Amino acid sequence: MEVTTTKQKNLIVYEMPLNDAIRICLRLENLFQEFEKTAPCVSPLNTKNAMTALLKILEVTDRPDIKSKLSQTLTQYAQAWAQLANSKQVDGQRLQKTLKKLETLNHYLHTHQARIGEPLRQNDFLHQIRSNLTNPGGACDYRLPAYSLWQNKAPAEKSNDLLCWMENFKSLHDITDSILQLTRDSTPLQSVTAENGFYLQQLNPASPCHLVRVALPMPTNLYPEFSAGKHRLAIHFLSPSYFGSGKSTQTQDSIPFQLACCKI
Repeated sequence: MEVTTTKQKNLIVYEMPLNDAIRICLRLENLFQEFEKTAPCVSPLNTKNAMTALLKILEVTDRPDIKSKLSQTLTQYAQAWAQLANSKQVDGQRLQKTLKKLETLNHYLHTHQARIGEPLRQNDFLHQIRSNLTNPGGACDYRLPAYSLWQNKAPAEKSNDLLCWMENFKSLHDITDSILQLTRDSTPLQSVTAENGFYLQQLNPASPCHLVRVALPMPTNLYPEFSAGKHRLAIHFLSPSYFGSGKSTQTQDSIPFQLACCKI
């Protein structure tokens, strides 16, 4: 299980992917956001964080099936949206624009023969840093003098270098954003209640859910623990224990929250 959180309108939105493609997209979204927050900043710590995010994106794209997973999802979404073409309630111009974008992104995956980000794998400087990231101390300066030299470049130069390397992932960034936006927008959040801190919902295997979203007010001081399969979704709401040997405990209160099981 992989859960991501986002803050919106004084809510914490917890998200759990229910298939591999959405799981990949959520990981990439988190890394792209980390890069975008830190790459323009001048401090050495932010530069290191941006470099780490860049190389972790490259690591995600090492998966041999990533292009096929994303392409299958784009195709599925395009087919689902195309069925809305005759609906009078749909903005036809916006629909055609969306379908065209999905087609363009899918075309990139089919025609791009090399692995995504392949030029970065051939970059010896980046390879040295990447091979040290798994060390207990990370990429230490004494092991990577070339990296130390690069970190002492002018902030504007380092930022330009990072943005130049990130260009290799521009299409991947667009694919990730498009899939997640269409998934999240497919189903609005609805108000429901968990009795005694527990919620159970039956799922339809013939219409699978791609992403579960749970929104809780920030002061609630509870978090959801998900359990999901083809036929049901179970959510326990737990109170965290941050110190000592205590464990999180399930609340016995009735918890109002918002839920979306996103489908296409």
